[in-house]
Amino acid sequence: MSSNYLNLLDLSYVRRWAVAPTTRDQSVMEHTARVLAIAFHIRALVPELQSHIDRGELAIRVMGHDAEERMTGDVPGPVKSAEAGYLRDVREMSRMDCLVKVADSIETGTFWTQWGNPGAWSMHPYNCAPARDIHKIHHYAAKVDGMLQAAFDTWTAITGGNPGGVWNTPTTP
Repeated sequence: MSSNYLNLLDLSYVRRWAVAPTTRDQSVMEHTARVLAIAFHIRALVPELQSHIDRGELAIRVMGHDAEERMTGDVPGPVKSAEAGYLRDVREMSRMDCLVKVADSIETGTFWTQWGNPGAWSMHPYNCAPARDIHKIHHYAAKVDGMLQAAFDTWTAITGGNPGGVWNTPTTP
């Protein structure tokens, strides 16, 4: 019996941010590793997540969250959102699915905050991080008490502060 887990290694060759200008490259695999670190960090901060989410299952879910991009290449967030109806109903989602969405949005938003080149961006500003990602974080973090505060604390720890006034407090989207 063989697995497809080794196919995930190909994600290290898939470039992210194909349509968004950044000052440094990032592969889908680097993004996935960063999402995993963020998800584990938030899980450790929120007691409800610690008691309901197994770390091994979380790692498997995160490792596969962008696996289809091995075949398609990077799919920009606005395209994914348009296909998925932008925001899913959190009442129909598991805690783990919400945590992965929050961690993914934090990684995307903080990467853009640190290495994005908005002066070269041709799309509407809402379609790029961090504003769109912060909106998604507020939406998905509402599933679990304490996750929004943990997300805010994680974002500020990664970026070294507030993201340019875009996200003033954990309670204002």
